[in-house]
Amino acid sequence: MKKILLLIITSFFITNISFSKITNVDNKFNIDIPNNFTHVSLKELSDHQNIDDMGIDFDVLEDYGLNAYIIGDKKILELLISFLNGDDLTNNKYIKPLIRKFEKKAQSGISENQYSKWMVNEIKKALKKEKISGWIIALASNDLDKKRFRDRPRFRRVWC
Repeated sequence: MKKILLLIITSFFITNISFSKITNVDNKFNIDIPNNFTHVSLKELSDHQNIDDMGIDFDVLEDYGLNAYIIGDKKILELLISFLNGDDLTNNKYIKPLIRKFEKKAQSGISENQYSKWMVNEIKKALKKEKISGWIIALASNDLDKKRFRDRPRFRRVWC
């Protein structure tokens, strides 16, 4: 009986452990994201020198009154901001070890097909080792009017 009671009490403490949080994004919307995720507005990133390489049409977003946010793992966003700042990504602490492995394996003389499969597996291993899970892009609008989006083919080009 004591063991069952101890198990029940322990289960109450364990159920309160949370691996996610509800975050308010610029007072526009709430989103339930993992604890290691954060967000950044694309408007905040628009001043960076390499933002054009992402292929985002800010005029279309502005025409429709949309705000875009990148919500993702802090490490991914750190890498993205480094890229946008024009930093040398070959010196990044996550990419540098991969480059060394890739260069070493490239000298081994394996076929291109095997090399590309090996590369994908190494990237997956590195992501898993660093516990990097991913990212999403969220669009938010204060006045969402479905007719505005349905009839305008230009909206489909924003992320293509």
